[in-house]
Amino acid sequence: MDTDAAGPAATRGLLAFRIGDVDFGARIEDVAGLVEADRLTPLPGRREPVAGLVAFRGAIVVAVDLASFLGAPSASGSPRYALVLARGGDRLAIVIPSLPRLVPASALSSPERPETSDADANALVESTYRHDGSPIHCLHYWAVLHPAGAVASDGRGAAA
Repeated sequence: MDTDAAGPAATRGLLAFRIGDVDFGARIEDVAGLVEADRLTPLPGRREPVAGLVAFRGAIVVAVDLASFLGAPSASGSPRYALVLARGGDRLAIVIPSLPRLVPASALSSPERPETSDADANALVESTYRHDGSPIHCLHYWAVLHPAGAVASDGRGAAA
């Protein structure tokens, strides 16, 4: 994984998916796997955006409904997937409304990091790539688990 806080992270490709009218992606280097979301175990007393827990490679992983986290309507009734992200020994699953598509690095523009000030150093968008002229936003997915203003030990902010 890229730990360069000064510039956007390079990638071998993205797993891209759509929520509403916006395309999002996760860098291949950050993806540990994909699980059907019907295998999620609900938590008693859970609150949005937590969708439940998923068993993944012998571990229990917290799953967050990304649409709910972003304030978009969740897709109900359609197949959903839990995209499991990894950072070191930590895991986080984001529930997405459709099977993601692979976009190879050769089909992407160079990543752009959004302009930020110290006040919004933990802004949700980590970087934006372009594919066929359309933006694909890579988010600070780990920000869901960290309070605002927290800085990860790798210096990249609360999430990547």
